[in-house]
Formats: sequence, structure tokens, C-alpha cells
Amino acid sequence: MLSIVLVTPEQKNFLEFVKQLEQNPQIQVRFVKTRAEAIKMASAATPALMILDAHPDDISVFQTVRDLIMVNAGISIAIVSQIPEKEFEAAGEGLGILAQLKPNPGRSDAQILISKLKMLKTLF
Repeated sequence: MLSIVLVTPEQKNFLEFVKQLEQNPQIQVRFVKTRAEAIKMASAATPALMILDAHPDDISVFQTVRDLIMVNAGISIAIVSQIPEKEFEAAGEGLGILAQLKPNPGRSDAQILISKLKMLKTLF
């Protein structure tokens, strides 16, 4: 079972995305509302993936990624962000972020993310 934690105060923006993820019987999605909850959860368990929902131009999300890595380096991380791709890559360089998702991701985004996660997991 792959556990995915989606960190967002706005669950309704992810309904189709989560529905697609959970079509795979090997995936379970849990929601938490705050980054503090995500860090606490990461210290107690190792979900396969954490998806962080960042507000527009929210650079503090990269500090949250650093905090998560310090607590549990075994977690893969994706970020929902509309920061331009080059700025995103520069800010996240060296953090091993699995993917950047655009706001309100849909079914195709879920399929791409699952493929990346499966590819990563087969390497280990």
C-alpha cells in the first residue's frame, strides 16, 4: 500500500485528482490541513509521497521541504505551485522534489505523478 499525504486547507480543489489516485487499489490518500501537521506526521511514519499545496508565489514551501527532509528523508515530495518553472527549479535545487503540479491538478496530473512515483519506487 502506498500512502500519499496531501497537505492543503482546500480539499475541494483536489477531488478529481484524488479520485484518480485512489482508482489504484494500492494507493491511499490522506489529507492534512497544515504543514505543521505534515511535519509531525513525517516524524511518526514514512508516507510514500507528500504533496504540498503552495499559495501563489509561496517560496516558504521550500523551507517546509527542507524541514520534512530533516525529519524523514525517505519521503518523496511533490508541490502544487504556480511559481514559474525556472524559478521553481532554482528554489528547489538539491531538494529532490519529485514533481511540480499546477494548481487544481486533474486526472492526467494524477496519472503522471503515479508513473513517476512507481518509477522511483522500482529503483529501490
